[in-house]
Amino acid sequence: MILDLKDAIMGIPLAKPEWGYNCCALDLDVKRNRDELYPGEPRRGRYIIWVVLGFGGRSNPLVFSRAAAFAARTAQALLRPTPDSPGEQSAAVGRLQMYVDDPIATYIGTPEQRERAADLLIGWWLSLGLPLSWAKGSLSSELHRWIGADFSTRLVRSVPAGIITVPPEFASELHDLLEPFSKKTGVVDEAATDRMLGKAGRLMYLIPSARPWVSSLWGALAGSKASNQGQHREAPPNHHAVRLFSSSARWLRTLLKPPDPTAALLPL
Repeated sequence: MILDLKDAIMGIPLAKPEWGYNCCALDLDVKRNRDELYPGEPRRGRYIIWVVLGFGGRSNPLVFSRAAAFAARTAQALLRPTPDSPGEQSAAVGRLQMYVDDPIATYIGTPEQRERAADLLIGWWLSLGLPLSWAKGSLSSELHRWIGADFSTRLVRSVPAGIITVPPEFASELHDLLEPFSKKTGVVDEAATDRMLGKAGRLMYLIPSARPWVSSLWGALAGSKASNQGQHREAPPNHHAVRLFSSSARWLRTLLKPPDPTAALLPL
């Protein structure tokens, strides 16, 4: 079951004495198009006062995480941890994970038990007053996508197991982004480097075994910046020498699309 929290951070209200700590100063006038919230509210101004946490505040995600952790841990407490209490009237065995504001719950049991467990979680969150994003919700026993990964279930040695895989289109796009970095000579611009490292970093969190090569790519970027700031510049301004990335990029491309195992191996 996937059911996101709607407008998560902005759902946390602020006490009125704290409004001044969430005030933004603007360079240009902003015009209010809605009705006034209190008598005499200005129509134009250069200051915005947030009455909720809002997005962008440095400490706001940390404050929100307390509410999210409470919602997740109390909901997990409603789920059965083991199948020791059989019976159609009981809820399914379940596990819950919260990724910032995106919760996912996995249930094992009969359809009736799974629906009962889902009802427990949803009913609890509604009683807490959490706004839920119904349009993004799904309850399925088939493969589904959550936070950029494909989730499915499979029997491993007769035991149900959750399987996480990288979406094929993501792997293909990263494979193509790595192509110019896998060459032994040439340069790449900063925009291409940022796109490649952003996706490579995402891969590292999904597939821990990719961490050594992704970390090496970040090390190559640090080395290139140090070289470009010194006397031994290897690339024009806003560019990086691909030779620094080449080895790690080739290894990572092989991980994403391994060669045909039936092909004859060629000597190096």
